[in-house]
Amino acid sequence: MAFILVSNDDGFASPGTRALVRELKKKHELFIAVPDRNYSWIGTCSNTKIPVKVKKKRLDGLVWHVFNSPPVDCVNIALTHLVKKKPDAIVSGINAGLNNSAALTSGTIAAAEHGAWFGLVALAASVGFSEPKKFEERDSIQYPFYAPAAKITSKILDVLLEEKKDAAGRVFNVNFPQEITGEKVFLTNVQKVSPFPYFGKKNNFFVHLKPRARVTKLDAAGDIAAFERGRISLTPLKRFETVD
Repeated sequence: MAFILVSNDDGFASPGTRALVRELKKKHELFIAVPDRNYSWIGTCSNTKIPVKVKKKRLDGLVWHVFNSPPVDCVNIALTHLVKKKPDAIVSGINAGLNNSAALTSGTIAAAEHGAWFGLVALAASVGFSEPKKFEERDSIQYPFYAPAAKITSKILDVLLEEKKDAAGRVFNVNFPQEITGEKVFLTNVQKVSPFPYFGKKNNFFVHLKPRARVTKLDAAGDIAAFERGRISLTPLKRFETVD
């Protein structure tokens, strides 16, 4: 049994995280630290404007520590003030939406990165959607793709924990297709993408767009290509050199 910190950017009671917690609690001790609302696309932003409050809420038989602050703050405060011992790993997600190489401001990945900075094994997990889905449908615990993603995420975590000495301080990013038809996981590269606009102009305002990565040359071994082929991708990201 390992001690796992769980976080996300989708907020308290998000179905992906609930599915993840239900799976991980079968064999691990969990500390759950999540925002009180959706903080998608918040990246590494930290709250400097208002005092951060932490509320304890019970869900699925466990205590969730719920913060009025972005994901990075949840992780930082949990690790520096709340946990009684250092976790073995952090798992962030499971996010409702793809977080591949084009997700430069992902709060899901940022939470995992912050845990890696503290020397933890760090895993970010996301489910992508190949076709438009109603918001309330994909944000339902009954949505059929979170449970199998959670099972595979748990197995990936087990492998990383077995290699803890080499995996600690490193961020790994797993992305699942909408239709999960097997458990084979492909180790992929970070796809090189060109800069692209986040906003479009509408009248006198700029409105956030659904981001579309600009790829000059598709890397057949990259995570974007894997998603297009309906594959589960596991992409090693940055490594943090930490000092105890």
